[in-house]
Amino acid sequence: MHWNMFRFGKFVLTFAIIFSCVKTTTVVQAEEPIPQKKILLSSPLTFTDWVLRHGTVDEEGIRYVLQECKNAGLNTIYWRVFDAGYTTFPSQFADSHSWSEMEKGSHFWGPKNPEDMAVTKRYAPNFEEGRERLLEKFQLIELKDFDTLKAACKIARELGISMNVWYTLNEDDHGYGHTSRFAKEHPQYVWVKRDGTKYHSQMSFAWSEVREYKLKVLEELLEYDVDGVFFDWVRTGDIRDDPQSDAEGTADFGYEEINIQGFMEKYGIDPREIPNNDERWVKYRTLGSTEFMREAHKLIREKKPDIKISAMIHQPWAYRGHQNKINGSLYGLCLDVETWAKEKLIDSVVAAGYYMDGGNATLAYEYLKDLTHGQVDVWLYRWIPNSPAEFQNCIDEANALKAKQILFWEADYIDGWANEEEMNQAMGGYASP
Repeated sequence: MHWNMFRFGKFVLTFAIIFSCVKTTTVVQAEEPIPQKKILLSSPLTFTDWVLRHGTVDEEGIRYVLQECKNAGLNTIYWRVFDAGYTTFPSQFADSHSWSEMEKGSHFWGPKNPEDMAVTKRYAPNFEEGRERLLEKFQLIELKDFDTLKAACKIARELGISMNVWYTLNEDDHGYGHTSRFAKEHPQYVWVKRDGTKYHSQMSFAWSEVREYKLKVLEELLEYDVDGVFFDWVRTGDIRDDPQSDAEGTADFGYEEINIQGFMEKYGIDPREIPNNDERWVKYRTLGSTEFMREAHKLIREKKPDIKISAMIHQPWAYRGHQNKINGSLYGLCLDVETWAKEKLIDSVVAAGYYMDGGNATLAYEYLKDLTHGQVDVWLYRWIPNSPAEFQNCIDEANALKAKQILFWEADYIDGWANEEEMNQAMGGYASP
C-alpha cells in the first residue's frame, strides 16, 4: 500500500486495523447461491494515485489504468471526480487538480507552522522518509489542461467497461491544506461543532448555497457519457478537525446557526442544551443532506433518466481517523439513508469497510438490508484481495448473502500485485462471459 496525500483513511492511520478486519470477515453459508456470473465486480478508481506511480497524465495513462482493471475483472468503475478539494475534470465552479496551486499553502506533506507539523507527525511519525521523492511525483499532477473524465469515458466504451462518476460530496479538502475554491470563498457555510468551533473546509448542506454549488458540479458531470453517479458521503476533509464525533459516535457537527435557529423554531429548545444524541436533534441535522439528495435525484432523472444512482455511507461499527467511532449513518454522519431508500432517491447503497467492535462486511451488509427494507440494492464491500483464495472467499460471501455486486476497495491496489498473472486469471477469468 503506497503513501499519498489523497488517502489519509488508508495510510499510516489504519494499516494493521484495515487488513486484520478484512481477513476476519465472517462468511455465511449459502442456502441458494446465485450463479457466480451474476455478481458484478466493481471498484472506485483514483487516477491521481496511479499517476504517482506511472507519471502518465494523458490518454495513454488512462488506457493503461482501465486495461489493468479490465484484466482484473473489474468491469464497472467509479471514476473519482473530486479529489483533495479539486476536480479531475474542467469545472466552472471548482478548480482543476493542480499540485503547483496546492503547494503554495501549508499541507500535510509540507506543514509550514508548528501546529500543522504536530498534526502531520501524529498521523505520520516518519513522514520525512521519502518525502522529497514523493513531492517530486506530486508535481506531475497537473490536470488543468487535461480532462481525465472525458478520456476515461471514451476509453471505457472501447473496452466495454461501465463508467460512473465517484463524487466525494464532503471533500472540499482532503487531509489538510488543499481547500476548494468554494470553501475558501465561503467560510460562513462550514460545519460547526457543539462547542462553537468551526471546521476548516467541511460545507454544511443545511445551507441552500452549498447544495446549489454541489448541484452545479453534478450538472457538469451529467454532460459526460456516464452510466451512473456514486455519491460518497464517507470521505471528509481536514484531519485537523478530528474527531468529528463524540465518544458514543454521534456526529459533533451540524451546530450551524441555520440549524440551531430552525430547531428552536420547531421545538422551542436550544439544541445545545439537550444531549448531542437526542433523536429529534439528530434527525433535524439530516434535513439538509436529504434535501440535496432529492434535488440531485430530480436533476439526474431530468438529464439522464436511465443511469444508476448509488451512495456510500457508514455502518454502526465504523471509525474514522485514530479509531474515532462513527455510529452508523444516522447518528454518526447525520444522513437519513432510510428516507433516501423509502423515497427511491437511490438505486443502491454500500457501507464503507472500516470496522471496529467486531464489525465485518457481512454484518454491514445485513445492517443496510434492514435499514433500507429491501427497497434498494445493497452491495457487498470488500478490500481488493491479494490471492485467488481471498477472492473466492469474497465470492462465497456474496453468494451467501445473495449480493449482486461487490465493491472492491479500491482499483489502485491491483497495480501492486506481485502475483498479477495469477490474480488476473482468477478475477478476470471469473468476469469473462
